[in-house]
Amino acid sequence: MEHRDIIADQIEQMGKVLAYILHDFLRLSGDVPVTQAMEETDHRLQNELDLDPEKVIGLPEEQLMSYLSSRLKADSQLEQLADFLLQTGMTVAPHDQNEAMRRLQRALEIYHTLELQTRTTSLDILAKKKKISEWLSESA
Repeated sequence: MEHRDIIADQIEQMGKVLAYILHDFLRLSGDVPVTQAMEETDHRLQNELDLDPEKVIGLPEEQLMSYLSSRLKADSQLEQLADFLLQTGMTVAPHDQNEAMRRLQRALEIYHTLELQTRTTSLDILAKKKKISEWLSESA
């Protein structure tokens, strides 16, 4: 029982760290150039969560889920990562269309995979997927 509690605490802590990193990115992107905010955020993802942003964005979809499942232990963390990619993609869009497209496409894939894994969907995820799809179609 204690082992399960420790794992649950670690899962909760990891989710909090991911949310805090996103919060800091949004705050930073208003204060410093977006590229600098992206670099700092990517560095924190690597150091604090052992998530390599380039792998998250660049791996083929079939390899991505294996990579993420070895690092993220809950579906809620997958959704937080997708939310993170959505927010950073939309923030960087005015400055770097290609990077925005990469991040938004990957967020869309993670949302889709999450729906398949959990066999559920929510109005929130549907709205996020619609927002991404509309942006991608407008940018194409």
